[in-house]
Amino acid sequence: MAPSINNPIYANPTNINSVLIMGKDMMNRGGKKLGSSAQNGSEDRRFREVFGVSATVVFESWHRLLHYGLVPALGKFFHMMWAFMFMKLYNTETALCSYASGEGAVDPKTFRKWVWPFIEALDELGYYVIIFANRYMLDNGSEFFYKEVQRKCLTNGLMLELQPGEKVVADGIYKYGAPNKTKTPYTLWSFPNKEQERLVRARHEHINRRYKEWGILGQKWRHIDKSHQHVFSAVSTIEQIRIEMGEPLGQVDYMD
Repeated sequence: MAPSINNPIYANPTNINSVLIMGKDMMNRGGKKLGSSAQNGSEDRRFREVFGVSATVVFESWHRLLHYGLVPALGKFFHMMWAFMFMKLYNTETALCSYASGEGAVDPKTFRKWVWPFIEALDELGYYVIIFANRYMLDNGSEFFYKEVQRKCLTNGLMLELQPGEKVVADGIYKYGAPNKTKTPYTLWSFPNKEQERLVRARHEHINRRYKEWGILGQKWRHIDKSHQHVFSAVSTIEQIRIEMGEPLGQVDYMD
């Protein structure tokens, strides 16, 4: 079955199972039995391969867009699914348009009409989802705040937000920065415990790996430069929601 405004399941699904069915139809598997939806189950794996994250995260993203009034005018749930698919696969437009509908290809102009507004909406959602003050919460809550840090860096406000004695862990290129606010390797302000340093950096590489799993961030960029910020921020928002929905990063007990 092709995504259709006439089918309520595609316009605004009511449960996770409906999202999985929609994803199955978009993958031209409409006649197949729905597989296991448990994490790492057969249907869950197929869904992630095409849409980047679990159906639970996609469903939650939609409801947060609705809650904050960020859904583009006349936008439907399956339009948002196109945006997830676009960012995950980053394939040719012909291939993506054929995937976007279970029966026949979607018109490329229609595809572009909805993909970019939803990416920008997910970008804007980050202002409500990624909260700098939540950086002290454990892995069962909001913890990933790159977008917020990035925004504060651009306005020279990050250092003002740090508590006395609090420092930002950074790469060696920042060793000539503010030593009272940064901790970098190969300096007097490096980690006294090398094992701790390894764990902290490994945790950061974990989120880097999640980013690179999105084809649009792992492949050569093929669009105008200013659109890259929207994509990067949209993925940041999605990954924050992913953490909150039960897929945290590894916890590190940090003692300075």
